[in-house]
Amino acid sequence: MPGDGQGVTDPAMGLPDALTAALRLAPASTTIDEPGVRPGRPTTVTLSLTAAEAVSQVEARLRVPEGWTATPSQAVPETLEAGASAQATWEVTAPATLTDTTPLRLLAVVRGRTPSRYVLAEGEVAARVFTSPTGHLLGEDFESLEPRLGPSLDRPAAAGLVGWTAAAPEGWSVVNAPTMPQGTRDLQGWTFMTKRMWATGGQERADFSRGLGVLAVADPDDWDDKGSPSSKGRFDSTLVSPPVPIPSGATTLHLGFESHYRQESPQQASVTAVFSTGEERRLLLYGSAASGTDNAGADAKNRLVTKEIAVPSGATSVTLRFRVFDAGNNWYWAIDNVRLDVKPIR
Repeated sequence: MPGDGQGVTDPAMGLPDALTAALRLAPASTTIDEPGVRPGRPTTVTLSLTAAEAVSQVEARLRVPEGWTATPSQAVPETLEAGASAQATWEVTAPATLTDTTPLRLLAVVRGRTPSRYVLAEGEVAARVFTSPTGHLLGEDFESLEPRLGPSLDRPAAAGLVGWTAAAPEGWSVVNAPTMPQGTRDLQGWTFMTKRMWATGGQERADFSRGLGVLAVADPDDWDDKGSPSSKGRFDSTLVSPPVPIPSGATTLHLGFESHYRQESPQQASVTAVFSTGEERRLLLYGSAASGTDNAGADAKNRLVTKEIAVPSGATSVTLRFRVFDAGNNWYWAIDNVRLDVKPIR
């Protein structure tokens, strides 16, 4: 099974395995806890070996999909004594242009010999391929913020973790309504937080499995935990993308992003496209109404949101606005992997 490895017994002789092997992927980065491969970026793959008897002439090779590279960083020793364990590691890189996120097989093949026979062991793992933000008109996974992350300011459950910043990625901005009261500093409008830090708030935040590493988070629920700002006013914050040039002749754009949203009245959320012509088009509305909203008044958790955008005549660029408003001590919205293109997002 993927993720498991085991030695191969000689069926003709019925001999026990002299070597057993297991292969595993490291977390994808310092912010992404999930094991997997980010296109264009190296990921560490570790092979663990255990010898049931003395084995010499040990060699290990890693087989990767076509177009990938595997650079050895630690080799197994040539000899293993009975009962000994050892590791080999490789830095594996998938092509930066890879868009197919179907898990792909990595296979380590180990050969050696005991005093009486040749032995073979294999370890394999199905490598999850993460969505790449590259190759789109706009691609943002918020991972560029990793160097800016700091400790929590006001959330006791996140004490000791490093994984928060109010600084938006280059070209992006956060606009809070002037009347929005001050609450929890970590969540004063849209902020940026690792999934591991945000998940310390519980209440199904950790269920955002489609999100990876650094997320954009608007969280009126936790915002209201310090000073009860909802008794003084409403949470109203907008995350604004940079202007995105529209290719000449394009009549339709496609937006896609990973989304994790929980609903409670009177909270609302929206996505709006603002064109260089001044025209605005609302692409999404979340709210408590059972009709006329994209969430039919319910939670819309852990999903890929896709929208088509008709381009008005004369428009040369478009800006996206993600807004959470009319919110008090309600719930939250987190997004990741924002992509805009002339082709559908999958």
